[in-house]
Amino acid sequence: MIFAVEQLSAIAPHCDAEVLAPAISAAASERAISTPLRLAHFLAQFSVETSGLTAFVENLSYSAARLCQVWPSRFPTAAKAQPYANSPEKLAERVYGKRMGNVAPGDGYRYRGRGAGLTGRENYERYGAMLGMDLVGNPDLAGQPVNVPKIAAAFWSIHNLNPLADQDDIAAVTEVWNGGLTGLDQRKAALARAKTILGVA
Repeated sequence: MIFAVEQLSAIAPHCDAEVLAPAISAAASERAISTPLRLAHFLAQFSVETSGLTAFVENLSYSAARLCQVWPSRFPTAAKAQPYANSPEKLAERVYGKRMGNVAPGDGYRYRGRGAGLTGRENYERYGAMLGMDLVGNPDLAGQPVNVPKIAAAFWSIHNLNPLADQDDIAAVTEVWNGGLTGLDQRKAALARAKTILGVA
């Protein structure tokens, strides 16, 4: 289905709709996100994960207090978190190093979260192969606005989210996309907005 620039601007007012609307239309079409209801669910998840389709590279510059909130098991006290506060590369190695296919020094930061949650060398390899992009050799490609919808739609397809969207089950879609129900109220609000703009009853 064709997704208009004006529709995306209404759903995510601060995004670059001129670039993203055609990219989302193409990616959605390729992955059978082909009804207004499916697209509304896809956009609800995608927009919440990327701060309204504006943030496509993980910001790892956290205060010590925030580190304790985000990774409480890794940073149970402010004293333990302090060496990693506002130090993105060091933090990435601590939380992502030697995991998710990251093996070489610097991989944690090199393959930090981009797009709508693509994290770890293993995932960069998987999605790169699926999309015909060298995301391992050039990980910054994963954070470019023209590519982010392709990766998000590939994730949607791999996890077979169309049937859950067809059932209009926002909690089930969120559980798969997020791995939990983080931000469910925000996702519900985003879904309601997308439905209104896309004309879903």
